[in-house]
Amino acid sequence: TYVVMDADDAGEKGGGLRAGKLYGVAESVRVVKLPIQVMGDRDANLKDCRDLVAAGRAWEIIDAADATKPLEAPPMVDGQGKEAERPAFAKLIAFDDFLEMSFPDDEIIPGVLVGGQPGVIGARLKCMKSHMVCELAVSIASRTKFCGHWDVAKECRVGLWSGESGRKKVQRILKAQKETHDIDRPVPLFVNFSLPKLSLAEHLEVLHQVIEESKLDVCIFDPLYMALLTEKTAGLAGNVYAMGVVLEPLTRLGQATNCTILTCHHFKKNAAVDQEEPCSLEELSQAGVAEWVGQWILLARRSAYKSDGQHELFMRVGGRAGHASFWALDVDEGHPANGPDGQKWEVAIRPVADAREEAKAAAETRRIEQREKRDADDCRKMLEAVRRCPNGETQKELSKLSGISNERGATAIRTLLGEGRISKVEIKKNRRTEAGYVATV
Repeated sequence: TYVVMDADDAGEKGGGLRAGKLYGVAESVRVVKLPIQVMGDRDANLKDCRDLVAAGRAWEIIDAADATKPLEAPPMVDGQGKEAERPAFAKLIAFDDFLEMSFPDDEIIPGVLVGGQPGVIGARLKCMKSHMVCELAVSIASRTKFCGHWDVAKECRVGLWSGESGRKKVQRILKAQKETHDIDRPVPLFVNFSLPKLSLAEHLEVLHQVIEESKLDVCIFDPLYMALLTEKTAGLAGNVYAMGVVLEPLTRLGQATNCTILTCHHFKKNAAVDQEEPCSLEELSQAGVAEWVGQWILLARRSAYKSDGQHELFMRVGGRAGHASFWALDVDEGHPANGPDGQKWEVAIRPVADAREEAKAAAETRRIEQREKRDADDCRKMLEAVRRCPNGETQKELSKLSGISNERGATAIRTLLGEGRISKVEIKKNRRTEAGYVATV
């Protein structure tokens, strides 16, 4: 069956609809496009087959029909009946063609951050997540070293949406980091304290416009749990399939705008902490997030939080681009209680192995100091007990009087004898002669 319609929008619409109805019924279906250039001067007055026949060009219709191949699939038409563009998943790339394609690296911070991959800054409570988000934003917007360690390959225009920390805290952090980075010029960093809902199509459409209008290279949303789901969809957080559907449009936003999308996210509260291999992707809360991100900066504490402005952290960096490293991060943020000059941002970073060796040595030093303090205290107690027994007493009884174990009492006796503060004597106990000790000073 040949379907030949008028050479205009209405004809194209009708041809697609009729071919769709005939497909699977007729043995074969061919949709013939008339050889008419509707907008050209030569064919300005031609519209359909009758016009071509009247113009003495009927043979062109036959040639066009002979050159048309049968449909191999039902024609795809949109709501107006026009032929629709096939979706991306229907466009296959040949093996050899794919291997010849070039995918240049778009490094923003070599070894830490690449362009075009969604990413996450993740941690538990009190692990400096928001501080690290600000440090990342300041570094790439000013092209100054990230954490004082990594060079930034190129300056980026950055949008930072913060919904949890508050304006005053973020301002305090950014002021301290500006001073540390020695920035004396305007930088393309823009902040906002009203989070979008990244699962709403209308919000993503507005974000698309904002990214293009402001020419943003990187967008950071802090935190993800407040920015992603709505009241109606919050129950989907544990469903990896549903979360995949929610997160996929955010990926497409980054691809469509050539903007790197980063989020700040919490770890699971009740997850076990692995001190040997801390801060892994599996610790990120909500289903699907760990699977979605293409790069990450994950933080965990190396020592307990003390509210003194000093932070000892683990920092794990990695991504699909192949970069991966594990660091010890020490931060001194000062303390607001010390006045306007109390807030600061001093960062030191080194390999985890070095930090662990230092911690091991420090722990051994503390153990020795504690043992020496305990031994000195035992000697003091033992000497007091000996002085209370001017006629001498056995080690066993002196240990009881001192309130320490017999083993530690023996150690204290040996130390005091060596120092000459007690001496050994013979004493009578129950008609037996036993070794006793008396004070010499």
